[in-house]
Amino acid sequence: MTKRIPLYFALASLASASQAQTVALFAVNQPPQFQVDAGDDLTYEPGLTLQASATGGTSTYSYLWSPPEFLDDPASPTPMVQGLFGPTLFTLQVTDMGTGCGLTDEVLVDAIAGISGAGDGALAVFPNPSDGWVRIVAPVSVQRVVLRSPNGALALDRRSVPTGDLALDLSSLGAGVYFMTIELVDGRSNTRILCATSAH
Repeated sequence: MTKRIPLYFALASLASASQAQTVALFAVNQPPQFQVDAGDDLTYEPGLTLQASATGGTSTYSYLWSPPEFLDDPASPTPMVQGLFGPTLFTLQVTDMGTGCGLTDEVLVDAIAGISGAGDGALAVFPNPSDGWVRIVAPVSVQRVVLRSPNGALALDRRSVPTGDLALDLSSLGAGVYFMTIELVDGRSNTRILCATSAH
């Protein structure tokens, strides 16, 4: 005798078999968060070294500092600063060699020479911020004024008729922060931060 299976029962059995699931277990090995620090801002002195710090990631890094012309080894995490002419913003780029990810950070090295022997207020630069003209009052005649952007690009180089009270027209400069180095006729110099706003 042939046993007949109801159609609805057969379809239910097939549906139950098709819903079977396979569970796969696996672990994700996530490295610690990749972080980069170029250190606190510094004041230049002979023998000064920059101090890069990188943590996390795969712990295998490559370093690159810029601008390189003021460093003995731009690919070192601790290069020595040399030949600095004024305040300079250094950019550090660190690449995690295991993942290929890169991060950057910046550090400002201030190379203020100062005016030795001058009392407070002996050298004045005003107004600051300036939207056009700036006045420099110095204890002796000003020989030269140089303005550079934070990345070291020359923005202005002015040799003046010797005078201790000098006015400069900066209206042609773009708005931003500049490092103004003032050289005096007696060989002394001073570098200050000048903020220029739009003159228009």
